[in-house]
Amino acid sequence: MSSPRYRPGDVVVLKSGTLRNTPGEQSCRIMAVLPEAAGVHQYRVQFDGEGFERHVSEGDIDAAASKASTPAQAADLESGTSWIKPGALKIRK
Repeated sequence: MSSPRYRPGDVVVLKSGTLRNTPGEQSCRIMAVLPEAAGVHQYRVQFDGEGFERHVSEGDIDAAASKASTPAQAADLESGTSWIKPGALKIRK
């Protein structure tokens, strides 16, 4: 089992004919890495301006046009600041 090539936050370009037919609208953002299915990595992606996410496999991504984050960038994303601000949380007793 290999590690996924892309991480949440990466912007990737889908191969033509995948999900959409309009050229130039093929780039989307990786929202989550899903479990492997039959040895193929799966991702949830979202296009700008859409309020929902789509499911694609690693084979649907154009590797030549997409840039995967380096391990150092991935570590920064994972250890970076959280979107949850602990000071803004109100806990009832």
